[in-house]
Amino acid sequence: HHALVDSQLRFNLVEFLNAEICRGTLKDIPSVILWMQSTFLFVRLKNSRAMANGVRNSSASATAVDSELKALALAALKNLIDVGLVCSDKDDGYDIAPNPASFVMTKYCARFETVKCFLMPDEDICAASQPKAGRGRSNNATNLIILRVLQTLCSAKEFQDVVLRRSEKKNLNIFNKQIRFPLNEKVKNREDKLVVLLQMGLCDQSQ
Repeated sequence: HHALVDSQLRFNLVEFLNAEICRGTLKDIPSVILWMQSTFLFVRLKNSRAMANGVRNSSASATAVDSELKALALAALKNLIDVGLVCSDKDDGYDIAPNPASFVMTKYCARFETVKCFLMPDEDICAASQPKAGRGRSNNATNLIILRVLQTLCSAKEFQDVVLRRSEKKNLNIFNKQIRFPLNEKVKNREDKLVVLLQMGLCDQSQ
């Protein structure tokens, strides 16, 4: 009884493509397709398609795999382009290049969905970030932006393995009274724990 080893690339394809674009490995769509054909995902798709058809290495299977691989690559690229992580040539769309946020995402190994939240903020943040005529941004507006950033960070999938233990609640509730943006209620879940700890780590306890 052998366990099947499968590729997990399709579940993180956007992140991997972004990293390779930042490295300069991928500069256009043909290089993306060529890179995809060098991955274990391509091997798994090719083998599974051949087995399904009952014929190994048939031209029909190869064409189907190439089409599926190209569709996956183009969908991932579209996601990167739509949120502004990657820019493409306006004439033919073939040439691609990273934007500054793309390097930040790669440097900190951030997930695409997390970065997307910061690049495409909600309407409240957009409105709050606009200074009023004749005045700068208000303290309330600044507080709203910081609070939303905190909430976005603390709900990110990167922290999904963080666990709130019952023994931690007492100290967390004490810390909650010392932070800039305290919770309205007691700490009750992972996100609450992260909101408190992140602010405690950022604030200067010497003051």
